Amino acid sequence: MEIKPDKKLFTKQWYVLLTISIFVLLAAVIIQTTVPLSPSVTSAEVSVILWPITIGAILLLWLICVPIIILWIKNLTYFIEEERITIHKGILTKVKQNVPCRAKRYKKCIGKNKLIFRN
Repeated sequence: MEIKPDKKLFTKQWYVLLTISIFVLLAAVIIQTTVPLSPSVTSAEVSVILWPITIGAILLLWLICVPIIILWIKNLTYFIEEERITIHKGILTKVKQNVPCRAKRYKKCIGKNKLIFRN
């Protein structure tokens, strides 16, 4: 049986990128408020340098990470067999990972494509 990743994995990755972006923005706000406390630097001088760097860093993060996430999830596949679970993954180099199931540690939920692991 072949299982592809759920759409929730895409959603999770978008939330991770959004969270990183928010933390970068918060760091920029903290820098914006603390650096002008020096008498030799004004708030306008800080914002002229800080905000283009911040926006550029966030855009670069999204431009690099979004295609990698899409390709990674697109190339991720699980094959469930009697003796093992095979995971096919990778973007540039394809990796095939076999997980043996000698102890029958899992059972299939019929119709739901989910695995329930027993301890």
